[in-house]
Amino acid sequence: AYMSTALTEDNQVRKLELIEKSLINFLDAVENNLDSFTDKSYKSIKDMAQSFVEDKAFNSPKKGSKIFKLTLSIKNTAKAILWEIDKYQRKSFSYRALYEEACAASEEDEKELINLLRSWREEYINELNKLNS
Repeated sequence: AYMSTALTEDNQVRKLELIEKSLINFLDAVENNLDSFTDKSYKSIKDMAQSFVEDKAFNSPKKGSKIFKLTLSIKNTAKAILWEIDKYQRKSFSYRALYEEACAASEEDEKELINLLRSWREEYINELNKLNS
């Protein structure tokens, strides 16, 4: 509701306050309900949060102004959303579950799952290498 109201708001400060409230609600939902999200939900929320992090319009406000503080809060909340989702997805990652799923799959799906497992393994190894660097 905050986000849709923000779209029609003319006052810049009020618009940013509504966006900030909306993202805080998203963060709360992400922190408390990750188990009930679908992959599509993760992707949608990640894309939305990433768009706020990358939005160049949030880089121009004068430091110390109300707008600067709100845009900084919006970006930080969006980053927190991304961090929570990433943390949850790494925590719930299991090679054993992937292996069991691959074994149970039909022959047609088996090759696709094996390729997926390999790509996830490579991503996981790359993440570990980044963390060790």
